Amino acid sequence: MGAFLSIWNQKKSALDKFSLKEILMSDAEHKSVSALLTSSEGQDAVLLCSRNPFPVDSKSWAELLRTADINMLAENDKYKNLQVLLSPEFADVKATLIYPCNDYDIAKYRGQKHYVIRETAELYFEFVAPFLKEFMPSIEWINKILAHEAETDRLIIEDTDASVGFMLYPDLKWDGVNIENLYTLAVVNRKDIKCIRDLTSEHLQLLTNIRDKSYAAIESKYGLKRCQVRAFVHYHPTFYHFHVHFVNVSCNVPGIYIGKAILLDDIIQNIEFCGNFYQKATLTFVIREHDPLLKLLKDKCLELQ
Repeated sequence: MGAFLSIWNQKKSALDKFSLKEILMSDAEHKSVSALLTSSEGQDAVLLCSRNPFPVDSKSWAELLRTADINMLAENDKYKNLQVLLSPEFADVKATLIYPCNDYDIAKYRGQKHYVIRETAELYFEFVAPFLKEFMPSIEWINKILAHEAETDRLIIEDTDASVGFMLYPDLKWDGVNIENLYTLAVVNRKDIKCIRDLTSEHLQLLTNIRDKSYAAIESKYGLKRCQVRAFVHYHPTFYHFHVHFVNVSCNVPGIYIGKAILLDDIIQNIEFCGNFYQKATLTFVIREHDPLLKLLKDKCLELQ
């Protein structure tokens, strides 16, 4: 927490009206922290901070080593433990501000236990789908993107077809510069697909169009070949407007593992095998302790009883 408070005290104009309310989660492995803030108007916000990756070019490393302030902590034979204070050029932090935020946003970024759920098709259509229809978080920000009212300067590629078209954008969690951390999002134009449970053989052309054109655009713009990019869909997703993640396979970020991510090629193959696969399949996923959906599932899933 000390490092976060140090960063926080370096006042930035975009954050001047906020004060720290609570540290929601600190992740030592990924060098990240999420904090709950409150504005001068009394509205809550979530601030997500993570260390930017180190440079990989020799010129930057020469400058890093030249300007670093190094203290010896311990020494044993050929091994030395060092404390290295980097110059500001190499110590920057990437941040995302969610403002105003809601209870769903706060719950998502709060440290909490996780549970494995096996969701049958019957469970989804009888209980989960009606719940999502009533309590689904707002996707107004997606509507603004689709209407070209936001983030137009960040667009990588657009297919305007109403049925199989989509927009490919850099995800906000990526700085848009370091290719090792490349993370992009393909958002479909049509609004009748909320998640993979809605996909049928009717959508195969859409899925292959997203896959093929996104891979081609990423290779053309960023130099990453198809075998260097992981394409997947989240279940359950963060927001319920169908989208596909395209991430550098070397990028180790939350949300790329079993229980959350389903590979796009596997989805396409499953639907080719059975046109209504995702209307029949039992899907296993990991859910957070404070997710509102867990409250609905607690008395309906044997593994939670």
